[in-house]
Order: sequence, then C-alpha cells, then structure tokens
Amino acid sequence: MRRNNKVFAAAALMLVLLLTLLPAVPAMAYSVYGQLYDSTDQLDKSRCETMGRQLSDLSEEKQIDIHVDVVNDLEGKGIDDYAKIFYTQYGYGYKSTGDGILLMIYVTEDGDGLQYQDYDIVFGGKNKDSLRTIVSDMYTGVGRYLNEEAFSGDLQSDNDAFFHAIECVVASVNGESSAAAGTAGSLSETEAAAETAAETETAAESVLSLAEDGLPPLDQVASSDLVWDQMDGTYVKDGAGLMSDAERQTLESKAGELADRYGTGVYVLTVDDYRSYGGSSSIELWTEKLYLDNQLGLGSEQNGVILALSMAERDYCLKIYGSDALFAYTDYAQGQLTDRFVSSFRNNDWYGGFSAYLNFGEKILKEAADGTPMERTVNWAGMIGGSSLLSLLIGFITGKGRVGSLRRTMKNTGIKRTAVNYISHESGMYMRSKQDHYVNTTVNRVRVSSSQNKTGGHGGGGGGTSVNSHGFSGGSGKF
Repeated sequence: MRRNNKVFAAAALMLVLLLTLLPAVPAMAYSVYGQLYDSTDQLDKSRCETMGRQLSDLSEEKQIDIHVDVVNDLEGKGIDDYAKIFYTQYGYGYKSTGDGILLMIYVTEDGDGLQYQDYDIVFGGKNKDSLRTIVSDMYTGVGRYLNEEAFSGDLQSDNDAFFHAIECVVASVNGESSAAAGTAGSLSETEAAAETAAETETAAESVLSLAEDGLPPLDQVASSDLVWDQMDGTYVKDGAGLMSDAERQTLESKAGELADRYGTGVYVLTVDDYRSYGGSSSIELWTEKLYLDNQLGLGSEQNGVILALSMAERDYCLKIYGSDALFAYTDYAQGQLTDRFVSSFRNNDWYGGFSAYLNFGEKILKEAADGTPMERTVNWAGMIGGSSLLSLLIGFITGKGRVGSLRRTMKNTGIKRTAVNYISHESGMYMRSKQDHYVNTTVNRVRVSSSQNKTGGHGGGGGGTSVNSHGFSGGSGKF
C-alpha cells in the first residue's frame, strides 16, 4: 500500500511540474542581454553580452533608457505600432525623467542567416528636444547597416551589419556623429555609394531626413485656415454646434480650472469638416498645424492637449504637446482617456464625451503632478494563466492526503529559528560548530509577451509616451 502511495505521489508531482512549465515554453525562444533583446537567438552571444552591458552603462551615464530589440514576428502589426507596444508594454524610459529610445529591428530567417525587413525608432520622455536630435543622427547612422544589401551575406555578415548599427546608436547617444561609427571597410559598394551621396545631400534633403516616421516637416504642411480667436471660448470651441451654450460654458469653466491648477491647456474643438479649413488632408497633421499656428498651450513649451471632432466623417483627433503634458498623458493614459470619450460620442452624447475627457484629464494631470504619471498596474493573477491554476488545483487534491500522512509521522514539525535546530539528537548526530550561512537567491525573469496586457483605445500599457518627429503624441480614429 505504501509503495502504491509513493508511485501515486510521484506521478502527481510530475504532472504538476509539467503543467506548471507549459506556459513558460514560448519564453525560451528569445535571449535578453541587458538592454539588448534578440528573438532570433542567432546573433553572436558574446558580442550581444558585450554590447548589452555597454548599452546598460550608457543608459545610466546619460539617464536615457536605451534599448535595441530584434524581433522576427510583428504579430500582424506595422513595425511602428509594434515598436510602440514594446516601448509602453515593457515600461521603457529612464526612471526619473521617462527619457528613452528604442531601436526595433525586424528580421526573418533565410538559408544563410537573417533577412533584413525593416526598422523603427521610438522615443519619449520629458527632454524631447535633445532626444529628437539624438534620434535624427541615429537614423542617419543605422541606415547604412540596416538594409537588405548589408544583410545579403552569410550569418557572420549579418552579425557584422547588426553590431555596426549598434555602434551608431552608441555614437549618437554620446553626441558623436554616427556617420563615423561602424567599420567603413565592411561596407558594400552600394552602401559606400549611399554614404558618399549622404555626405553631399542638400540642406533641404537633410530636413527631410528628420521625417523617418513618415511625417513631413510641419513647415512643409499647409497652414490651417481656422483662426482660434475668431470662435467663442478660450478652451472650448464648438464650431459644429453640438452643445448648448450652457453646456459649452460649463466645459469652458472646467478647462479654465485645469489650466490654472496644472499649467496645461485642455482644449476642445468641433467643426463640421476639418477639410473646409484648408491644411492637410490628414486630421492629425491638420490638428498639429492648427495647434502651433494658433500658439495654443501654456508656458514657453506650449503645454496642452486638444481633442478635435470633425463631423463630416465622424473623425476625432487627440494630440498632446509640451514636456509637462507629455509626461502626464502617457500612452496608457491616452488609451484610457480615449475609451471614455469615444464610447459617449458613438451614442451622439457630445456633452457626456467632452465631460469625460475633461474629468479624466483632471485625474491624469493630478497623478502626474504628484510625480506618478498614470501607468498600467500589472495584473499578476491574470499573468499566471489557467494551466498554472489547474496544476495547483491538481497538486492540492493529490498531495493533500499524502502530505497529511507524512506529517503525522514527524515529531519536530515546529518552526525553528535556525536550521540546526531541526537536527534530532536522538539520532546521535552532534556538531561542533552550529552556524547558518546565507548562500544565494535565485531569481527567474520571464519577458511578458507583447500580446498580453492590452487595453482598448491607443494605450498598450507599460510606461512612457510615444512622441512623433513633430513633438506631438496622440492619435486619431472614428466614432
């Protein structure tokens, strides 16, 4: 009977271990080297460890959280969206300023090694102007190595191209020209020609290099014909006539209170059709241009957030500008905010939607003023997963009886202050020296999949604020 109990207990324990380990299997498909993440597991590990440490040291020295993530699957998303998910999901950004830069490189595997596909750079934080200068130089440098020609050789050549690109990242953050980074002798003829052409490009072409996120410089975008001061109100402009005068004045009063208390302008704008006011065919470019042309925002950095509605095709646009406003309106906060006003607008509840925008905006600004901008709280229970819960349940049922039986046979089951007190002197064992020494603690870390912990709206979770090349954060959509 005892032998059967032992076999049963062993089988139950094995089942528990297998079920517990199942969710961890996918986590073995990548490697993390400090600030460098490799999902292909084909990059030179020794060089990754060296460069990962260098990026970590540089991050602390410059107080900029610098990451390089190599991915081989975008999960059906564009690389710009996927890079933003990584940036926010994993809380990139230096602890005191939120300043951070992520270079994401998308590759796939081919017969010889890695096949280059695309790359993107995401940055955010309070010191956006200095970060934008770094990122602009970084684009110039890494582009020489992150292209199909540079990755067209064997795996060794692919590794060389990758690590030369990382050297450009380091050079840019150090304030050195990334054009001098890497090893020029390893460039292909195509790359060398591109480098020569880059050195002789005109000033106008240099300006265009700042728009690597696909956005034209705002000074090349036609100005909006909408003049802010010609409409009623300071913060709330209802050009489309969606609200009563009393409703608009109530919102105006609330927005004024937020401006006085937090030094950030919180704006509302409704129009029948934004395209009737000139400017770009994109509501996002139109809103950004309108914001700057009309000198909206408070303080020298024009801190503010604007929510614009265009009724012709039911478009909305949310934009944030200025370091203090960007610090407060994190990507996660934007997602939570968007969920609230869009749900009201879809039911044609205009006053309710704008009230939610201002009221939740007050919560966002208050938390930032307290030094803790709104971020996602990790749901550890949800991360455990159903299979782990099942394994615990099976272990409890199968082990309870066996543990109870074993416990009844033990005589020294009381809690002791030191390990030596668990030794039974009846066994005849004695020790001259009786000391306990702490040896070590083992910690296992598993990177959370980017498909977890998402919310509706724009916010993916995590930490920080994604900022485009115009200095704005935010997005647009339909309601």
